[in-house]
Amino acid sequence: MTETYHEAGNIDEAAIRVVLADDHPGVRASIRGLLEKAEGIQVVGEAGTGFEALHQVRIHQPDVLLLDIEMPDLNGVEAARRLQATKITTAILVLNTIWRNRSPLLSYPPVGPGAPELI
Repeated sequence: MTETYHEAGNIDEAAIRVVLADDHPGVRASIRGLLEKAEGIQVVGEAGTGFEALHQVRIHQPDVLLLDIEMPDLNGVEAARRLQATKITTAILVLNTIWRNRSPLLSYPPVGPGAPELI
């Protein structure tokens, strides 16, 4: 489910504006909790699917999109490609979990010049 966290008048113009995109609500809640404790960072929205991530970036135009690689309906690599094709200025940081000595990211080709950073 897509969530938006600010209302008109509650936007800190100096803060780094972040959209979180991960299909696991618990992961989003954990990251949001950490970011909300940091001074100068404001979580402005969340997305649980790739298409929701695209929508959240379009409506909020955040400074940073934290994007999970494995999501339903549109994976993070394809979402990043689509966003980069629009010439957005949002920095895209790709989230990835490595398990059992294999990374799902290794099965995706690089996005190209300006590819998202992997964290």
